[in-house]
Amino acid sequence: MKPQKNYVGGRKEAQLARVGRESHSSDQEKVYVPTDAEYTYYQELFQGYFKQLTRWQDIFKQFEENISPDPENGEHYASNFLIIQTPDGRVIRPDPRNSYETEHNPDLLLRGWNDRGNNPNNPSNHHGTNHIRSGIHFYPEIAGKQLFIDADNTTIA
Repeated sequence: MKPQKNYVGGRKEAQLARVGRESHSSDQEKVYVPTDAEYTYYQELFQGYFKQLTRWQDIFKQFEENISPDPENGEHYASNFLIIQTPDGRVIRPDPRNSYETEHNPDLLLRGWNDRGNNPNNPSNHHGTNHIRSGIHFYPEIAGKQLFIDADNTTIA
């Protein structure tokens, strides 16, 4: 079935879908206003998403290193951490990268990696001046693979 186009407050938004649900309504475009239940649903969905994203960014900043090759023409930061299951709960610690213990640790749940950069003074950058970028990546590890599931409770890692 063709995905439905959604509009919020009269401005076109990206198409959204709930995992595991299929739209059974017509292909007619809808405009959501603050009094609509859908508007409230998507507003709460995005608020929760950005709250979690901000939380992860704060965690990444605790492990951040400046890896700029040329600090005068830009900034480049990297951050790596591990989440490990211990008898006392889960702990977050720096990722020592490429260590035998880390690669074969049966209690390793998740590896987080982030890099971000800003090139405000580099006009030769193919992205142009004032290019800001960031990427957050998560990798399930030995003990964490069963934690990544889809709407049908099927492991996706």
